[in-house]
Amino acid sequence: MSRANSVYPSTPYQRAAEALADVAEDVAFTTAGDGLSVAERERLRDAWQAFVDVAADLEGEG
Repeated sequence: MSRANSVYPSTPYQRAAEALADVAEDVAFTTAGDGLSVAERERLRDAWQAFVDVAADLEGEG
């Protein structure tokens, strides 16, 4: 279930968090304890890095 099509306006931070949550949900659903494939690990790593980057940008603005 994608959160990206929310009816509410979102900030870059919210969009990054939603993307990370979507990836985590997909990974949890598809692996069910079987371990992560290389592609899934890369997708999760990339989503996490995007979230961290946006959070760092917001901290710099505060």
